[in-house]
Amino acid sequence: MSIRVLHFASGDAWGGAERVIETLVRSMQSNAEVACLLLNEGRLADVIRDMGIAVVVIPERGMSLRNLAREVRTALRRLRFDVIHCHRDKELLLALIARRGSTTPVVITVHGLAPSAQLSLLQVVRTWGILLLARCFGVGFAAVSRELADRLGRWPLAVRAVEIPNPMPSVGSGEGMPDLRMRFGWDPGRPLVGFIGRLETVKGPDLFLEIARRGSARFGWVVVGSGSMEKTLADRCQAEGLGDRVRFLGSVPEAAPLLRQLDALAMTSRHEGTPMALLEAAVCEVPVVAFGVGGIPALLEHAPSSWCVPPGDLDAFARALDGLLESPESARRAAAAWAASIRPRYAQGAVRDAYLALYARCAGSRSVPAERRPTRDLPGAHP
Repeated sequence: MSIRVLHFASGDAWGGAERVIETLVRSMQSNAEVACLLLNEGRLADVIRDMGIAVVVIPERGMSLRNLAREVRTALRRLRFDVIHCHRDKELLLALIARRGSTTPVVITVHGLAPSAQLSLLQVVRTWGILLLARCFGVGFAAVSRELADRLGRWPLAVRAVEIPNPMPSVGSGEGMPDLRMRFGWDPGRPLVGFIGRLETVKGPDLFLEIARRGSARFGWVVVGSGSMEKTLADRCQAEGLGDRVRFLGSVPEAAPLLRQLDALAMTSRHEGTPMALLEAAVCEVPVVAFGVGGIPALLEHAPSSWCVPPGDLDAFARALDGLLESPESARRAAAAWAASIRPRYAQGAVRDAYLALYARCAGSRSVPAERRPTRDLPGAHP
């Protein structure tokens, strides 16, 4: 009998964690009964429904934590599952409250955990408080990088987290996507350096802008994404006279195929677990320069050493891009070799099997789930 897995996540955002959930659910369809419980409608719910997977959506806006926990408890009673897989601390807390009195195992994937110095005191207390509560309730921990697993294993949490990296996703061909050089009126041969991600402090779009200011004027610098920093960044770009070299594309529903047009992806994050944008770059065999934070050094272990820059060293980052784009053909060959080196470890099947083994262990079973058809209709599922 196949193990029954319920993925519990927020559905109104679309970023790296949601891309991971999409890829995991898709890869698990033939090996497990899969369903999803989401807080709020959004792209994630639409994508999963399109797979034929059962989705239950709880609109949380305006609800108190107590009422939301009651709604989650009602949904859990209507669904059939052997394991609850949470993807954020909020859903983890709700699952622990809602399953009170139940022995159903819970798994949490820690997708990222910013250093305490980058968080407010309230954020530190909230995050670590929920994780400590989870440890007390015997939750199974998965960490997307060795760096995260090591941090979870230290005081005060001291849990043994299983390191399971994010899977390499599928990336579209890019057919029908706008030609970036043509869109911005740039020469067809102009080298493109791109930032793809949320325009929030943790992702470092402000650092990307500063690197663009210090970097070569012959490059086109493209910012793809939206967020709370968007207006501030655009205003700064104009104030510093960078409008001829830096352009903002805004939010793009499926941005990954744009990677194929870049000559280099710039990862300027202040912290990361295992960034999906970096894995997407590997799929597209696009060269990368990144700050060596979180799980990035492990991911770039077999890439040219110049691709991984000391955190915060903006001049070194700009120099690395200059060196990389001096020989674009050589950089592309290096990207292809790097992608081939990480593919076995980050393949979707390998990541799926690691999670299925964790589920089985948490559920007290050693059996390997048998091949089966995906679940389409569970009680309470939204069509």
